[in-house]
Amino acid sequence: MKTVVATGFAFFVLACTVLARGSGAIDLNVPGNLEAVERANPEHYAKIQRILAEIPQRPPAERSVASWMRTEFEARDIRYTDLVMTSLPPKKRLAFSLDDTAYVAVVTLTGWGAELRRVKQATEQSREPAAIR
Repeated sequence: MKTVVATGFAFFVLACTVLARGSGAIDLNVPGNLEAVERANPEHYAKIQRILAEIPQRPPAERSVASWMRTEFEARDIRYTDLVMTSLPPKKRLAFSLDDTAYVAVVTLTGWGAELRRVKQATEQSREPAAIR
């Protein structure tokens, strides 16, 4: 009897663990995940395609992006942090929900005026003497 109870408890714990892991957000940067969304939920897929296509051209502020996504796509739980990844081109992490499904993606930003500078040039400019009046 103890073995049956222990086995039942083990299955219960395993089922809870699988359910807890299965409720995470869908990472759209993982190969195959976007195609799976297309097959499972074509409406979400169409919205996600528009979001990913248009967000790099939008102002990078979280408030404006969140407002746009709420009105255009009925998205919820939008997180588009001000933290920009140090890459060239720069990238930001986007998280949002459509209906009851959560999604995350790393978005490449366009239109940022980043330029590479040599450190030596910057220090030489700061060493120039100020004009005497």
